[in-house]
Amino acid sequence: DKEKQEAQAAGFKLDSADSEYIIGFDAIAIAVHPNNPVEKLTLSQAKDIFTGTVTDWAKVGGRPGKIKVILRPKELGAYELFQDLVLGKGTAFISGAEEIKENTKVSEQVRSDTAAITFISLAGLNGAKAIKLAANESTTPIAPSEVTIRNKSYMLNRNLYLYTHGQPQGLVKEFIDYVLGTGQELTANYYVNLKLKLV
Repeated sequence: DKEKQEAQAAGFKLDSADSEYIIGFDAIAIAVHPNNPVEKLTLSQAKDIFTGTVTDWAKVGGRPGKIKVILRPKELGAYELFQDLVLGKGTAFISGAEEIKENTKVSEQVRSDTAAITFISLAGLNGAKAIKLAANESTTPIAPSEVTIRNKSYMLNRNLYLYTHGQPQGLVKEFIDYVLGTGQELTANYYVNLKLKLV
């Protein structure tokens, strides 16, 4: 909200088609060890795990054993997105959990600990297993993928934006055109780009 206010004070119109450009998509995956038998969670189960209400894997269809929650720092966008969409805005995460900032390190930790669970940008999975997510018990669990992120059927997704000060001109327009054109190949190295594919 603070960034929005600062942008508007500087003359940026964030809701204008001349100023706002979607350049790709990202998603937050709930990640576990590849050998963890849990394949899916509902939003309420995920909330219970990350708030500390549920502390044993057996309660969510796994093998009996303590759940080890790994959190991300508050300054990361993934933290705020996950808190808003899974826990509920302002709801506190479990206290006393280990906190890791770097995607590579958090992925390594999850891949080396069968009890671990975390949330991570889809591009940072690096061999950790992404859990399917369902709105509730009666809906189909959806895994994060290029298709489910583009069509928004996977719930923990977000658009990636560039904003310009009014309609772009000159070098700014050339850069926007590049990002939306050939630059999409680079976007695909880390995120889901805008290009649709036949599957």
